[in-house]
Amino acid sequence: MAVTIRDIAKRLNLSHSTVSRIINNRDSSFISTETRARVRQTAEELGYRPNYHARSLQTGKACVLGLVLEKPEPNSEDRFWQSMLNGISTGARSRGYDLLIIGPAREQSEIERGLEYVTEHRVDALVIPGYLGSLDQLSSQSSDAPIVLAGNSASNARHPVVDLDAAPGIEAAVDHLAELGHRRLLWFDVEREGNGSVDYRRAAFRKAITRRALKGVEASMNLESRLNEERTVELSRRHFPEALARLPDATGVICYNEPTAFGVYAAAADRGLRVPRDLSVIGFDDIHAAVAAPSMTVVSHMLYAIGMKAAELAIALSETPATSVKKSKSVATAPIRELIPAELIVRQSTAAPQRTAGPIV
Repeated sequence: MAVTIRDIAKRLNLSHSTVSRIINNRDSSFISTETRARVRQTAEELGYRPNYHARSLQTGKACVLGLVLEKPEPNSEDRFWQSMLNGISTGARSRGYDLLIIGPAREQSEIERGLEYVTEHRVDALVIPGYLGSLDQLSSQSSDAPIVLAGNSASNARHPVVDLDAAPGIEAAVDHLAELGHRRLLWFDVEREGNGSVDYRRAAFRKAITRRALKGVEASMNLESRLNEERTVELSRRHFPEALARLPDATGVICYNEPTAFGVYAAAADRGLRVPRDLSVIGFDDIHAAVAAPSMTVVSHMLYAIGMKAAELAIALSETPATSVKKSKSVATAPIRELIPAELIVRQSTAAPQRTAGPIV
């Protein structure tokens, strides 16, 4: 027969509650280190395995974090989010939770199904990645549910959000180039309707070059809709010469994202320019940057950290006593908004400018 907590307690002449606290990782700080070690050693010797269903009945928790996804596996256009999904998985495991992937089924969207799982207590909390976009399905009825939006910059969110603060990374990128001796910098981005992060990153660039008293120019390529990585690289390669014409003697360029920076690599090669000798290039995201030639200096999107924090926050919300939640709701407060500061990762695509101050031709 299966070994139970009572068997362990009887073997050690301890109370059932003491052994249960230790086995289930509940607060046991008042129990001696020696006793905790004895309990765990005895459990291992007897071959104890926790009864999932009994524990769920006792605690009222499934110890499962739900993750809403459109598809079971991200495809080539979703690679951007893979690091964040890895972070969510790590965050769940670190708190002793399993991770359940929830996708669409029948006539239910993935978000509708995720909300159903929370309501039915099949998962204790829910993480929704920002790439799913629309928050319309998160109705006011779900506002009390332990749901966290990861990597979503929406200002109208009813639930806690964990997102990136790009400004520290962009400021670090400008400082890095200035310290290498660059004095003329170009900002190159993607202009697309509904992309609020572009304006925020531009403003961070503008503030940083002003503080450093550098010459800086902003340039964009217009996109009518979301494009895959390959198409973005192609358009960046085509449009970068026009952007560079706005500051022909630029020695460094900071790009809105990684595909745009890859396009700059290609456009520079088309003109016989070497990165970083003739032009230092900094990308943004850190998805494929490490395998570029030369390896790309980037502002990291901190996707892994965002995912891990989102998982930890969702689980913490699910473990908050209901009375505390109701009490906090009695005072109108904005949802929690956690911002992870972007960091600069320096690689081989930036160096001191070797070219003379004349324009690139």
